[in-house]
Amino acid sequence: MKIILEFDGPVIDVEPVYWAAYSRVVAELGLARKDRATFWRLLRRGAGIGEYLLGAKPRHLQRFREAFPELLESDECLSAGAAAEGVADELRALAAGQYALSLVTLGRNGPARQKLLDEADLSVYFTRMSRLAAAPNQRLDQLKELTEGEARVVVAAGSESLVKLAEEANLAAVGIANGPCTARRLTQAGARMTFTDLEGLGEEFATGARNLVAAGLPPRRT
Repeated sequence: MKIILEFDGPVIDVEPVYWAAYSRVVAELGLARKDRATFWRLLRRGAGIGEYLLGAKPRHLQRFREAFPELLESDECLSAGAAAEGVADELRALAAGQYALSLVTLGRNGPARQKLLDEADLSVYFTRMSRLAAAPNQRLDQLKELTEGEARVVVAAGSESLVKLAEEANLAAVGIANGPCTARRLTQAGARMTFTDLEGLGEEFATGARNLVAAGLPPRRT
């Protein structure tokens, strides 16, 4: 069985990355910041930009829309990320359970992400690490290729985009809600199940994945 995991959230804690990017843009705009916990809560639930840019005018909102995504992909901001709590133990357990693990990201800055993985000693758990293309059709083809013909595939996603992409590829998408999206958003995007973190998914597999099979994952061959 193959598990395809998303970098942002399930494997790497990106809250510090988002906070660093937000802080940089807000300082540039000369606006006051929301406190860190409030910003993260608003972003995770998909709040509008105006809810975490205090006193913003239209020009501020436009600049934020331009600069924030760019900063999220910068070496400086990405370097603030770190391994999600307990993720090394969970990856080790999954690898020991004969699950083939692949890693994907929808972000552009592959080298900075690879550096984070190497620094956290996590690269060893993955058979492949791939940056999906920007073009939707290319992304879909790449994700299908990552299955390598395996019928039983779970995509553990921290973003709505990857959930939707996995379901479009007829793969079982589960949400891991410790990243930039709440469980509710991941479920609404089409995730068949959601877990607080990778440990929850590991427990599902450890108990036979019956809930996932009921949700559409092909059963184990006997």
